[in-house]
Amino acid sequence: FAILIYLVGLIEPECVVFDGRTLNEVTLWFDACWTLSWTTFSTTGYGNTAPALSESDGEVMDGVHKCVAINILLMVVSFVGIVYAGAAG
Repeated sequence: FAILIYLVGLIEPECVVFDGRTLNEVTLWFDACWTLSWTTFSTTGYGNTAPALSESDGEVMDGVHKCVAINILLMVVSFVGIVYAGAAG
C-alpha cells in the first residue's frame, strides 16, 4: 500500500503531510508512505503523518475538492485492514 500512496502522492504531493512537510519536501518518501500505510491499515490513528483534508484546507479546483484520490485510497486501505482483522479473529 505504501507504493500506491506514493504514486497517488506524485499526483497530489500536498495531500500527504509528514511532520508538517508535504511529500515532495520529504527526503525519506518511503518512510512517510509506509507510516501512513500501516497506521491506516491497522486503524491505530495518525501521529505525525496524515492525509491532508481538502475541507480543512478549503482548496477547491473547478468545483472539485483536492485530495480526493488519497482519501479514497486510504479508505480502501482501512477497509482491507478491518476485513483482515475480522477474518483473523
